[in-house]
Amino acid sequence: TAIFCQNAIDNAHIQRDEKVKRYQEMQEMFMKDLREIFEAIDVDGDGHLTLSEFEQGLKEPNVQSYLESMELTIQEARMLFMLLAADGSNTIEIEDFVLGCLQLRGGARNFDVALLRL
Repeated sequence: TAIFCQNAIDNAHIQRDEKVKRYQEMQEMFMKDLREIFEAIDVDGDGHLTLSEFEQGLKEPNVQSYLESMELTIQEARMLFMLLAADGSNTIEIEDFVLGCLQLRGGARNFDVALLRL
């Protein structure tokens, strides 16, 4: 019985570790995709998105598709930009963009909570 229990515990740890690894891999892939999108719409390549660059990027079908896959509408993406550029600079940096999107990932509830912080 003790061996059976130990095997069950060991298997549970292995499954948990595999889930954590898959989650981390998905997060890394998601972050890579976000960086690629950011770089694609960063027209001048300075590592910052202006509101104008962001608006132009929102017109791109691949950007729209990616936002839809995150369950974000164009309007919500605009609000996300304003949330990330809350310092009044009207620009966002790549890491702010990536981390902001990661925080909002997971449905409208996270997005709504972030908007309430404005």
